[in-house]
Formats: sequence, structure tokens, C-alpha cells
Amino acid sequence: MFLKIWDVIIKNIIIDTLETVLVAMAVFLILQTLVAGSRVEGSSMETSLPHNSYVLINKMRYLQPVFWTTSSSRVNDSTYLFDAPKRGEIIVFHSPYPNNPDYVKRVIAVPGETISIKNGTILVNDRPLEEPYITNKSVSNMQPTIIPPGEIFVLGDNRSYSEDSRSFGPISRESIIGKVWFIVWPLNSKLK
Repeated sequence: MFLKIWDVIIKNIIIDTLETVLVAMAVFLILQTLVAGSRVEGSSMETSLPHNSYVLINKMRYLQPVFWTTSSSRVNDSTYLFDAPKRGEIIVFHSPYPNNPDYVKRVIAVPGETISIKNGTILVNDRPLEEPYITNKSVSNMQPTIIPPGEIFVLGDNRSYSEDSRSFGPISRESIIGKVWFIVWPLNSKLK
């Protein structure tokens, strides 16, 4: 009798433990799919994102489910599950250079728009872009460029100290990891 009760207790403990482990693994995998963390290295996004700040990334924001897109439709804004990247959003994307860490920059122009730079002023479709988040305006110039389908133009907020689309060109939407959601560290920091 005592052994039967003991067997039931052991079986219940094992079942409860397995259920807890499986639920924890499921939650972990779901969170890894939906969000990610990233550390900002360098000064290219100051003061919006200071060096060594830690951000949370919404990986679902720009999701393009493979099962309802084709290779030719992946450049279309309607193929996004939630939303396409928009001007002013801060994103994390894979470096255009092999073996480099991911980049954090701000979306400046989207497909079909014409971007140019005159004495540091960004012009999108020949209109000056209002940029209250800029800390260090450069005096660079860039000839008008039309952003092709499936690509976006990104810049760092600290223009004089940023390697961005001015040097490596527009990035492909497939290289985007996600949108910066909020700043985890330093505490009490807010996105601009």
C-alpha cells in the first residue's frame, strides 16, 4: 500500500516537472521569436541611444510570412503581417559587412522616395526632413538617389560619427531584424 502511494507521488512529481519544463521551453521559444535584446555600441545614434545602452527589439513588427509571399512580392508593403518600416523608426539590421555586429540606425527613406543631402540637410522628395533627434549635423552632400523596391535608406542620428547608407547604400528589408521597441538600460531613458 505504502509503495503504491509512493509510486503515485513520484509519478505526479515527474509529470509536474515535465509539464513545467515544457511550458518554460515553449515560452522561451515564443519570446525568442517575438523579441530580442541588443547592445548599442558606438556613438552613431547618440543622444537617442547612448553608447552601451541596451534595447529591446520587436522582431514581429516587420514580419513577412514566407507562406503568403513570393520572392517577387516580398518587396511590397502589403506582404508585411503588421507594418512596413516607416521614416523615423529606429531599426536593428544585419551589418552589410561580413562578420560585423548588427547595426542600429534610423529609417530615413523608403522605396520609391528620392533622397539627397545638401550641406547636411536631408531632402526626401525635394523637401527638407525635420529631424529634432539630430545631435551632430554633418555638412555632407549626396546626389539624389531613388530608393529601389525592397530597400530602405538609414542614417545614424550622430551624423558626423555614423557609418550608414551614405557609405554602404540602402539596405535590403530582408536584413532587418526588427524595430527598437524601448530602452532597457540606462534606466529612465526614452526613445526620441
